[in-house]
Amino acid sequence: MGTLFQEPRDQLFERTALREVSFGLRLRAPGRRRPEPEAARARALEALEAVGLAAHAEAHPYDLPAAAQRLLALATVLVRRPGVLLLDEPTVGLDGSSLACLEAVVARAAEAGAGVVLSTHALPWARRHAHRVLALEGGRFVPS
Repeated sequence: MGTLFQEPRDQLFERTALREVSFGLRLRAPGRRRPEPEAARARALEALEAVGLAAHAEAHPYDLPAAAQRLLALATVLVRRPGVLLLDEPTVGLDGSSLACLEAVVARAAEAGAGVVLSTHALPWARRHAHRVLALEGGRFVPS
């Protein structure tokens, strides 16, 4: 499972965007081998390219605008190719082009077989992009 926090700064801590994205690949996960350093770098650059941030690979994450930080955090999740994406308020602070990038990247992950669960206050957006939407009203889930 890959989780995108509501506040991207809560999950960004490396010195460069490239190191940020490749961090998860440097960890040993149960049942998985770590990729060789060059393969990890290539995958990290691919993830940065997918979210439109390849040109900022050497930038410090906190020097990026808020929308770019959110997309960078998404790249850190996607690079590990999780079976499920858990996205907390993924559309907050995104401009039109960043929102289009988010939509395309999440759609590709879903087409590749990943499950996508998200929480959002942007119900019209969710209705356009989700197979199923549940709303929380008065502490209860209701079909939307």
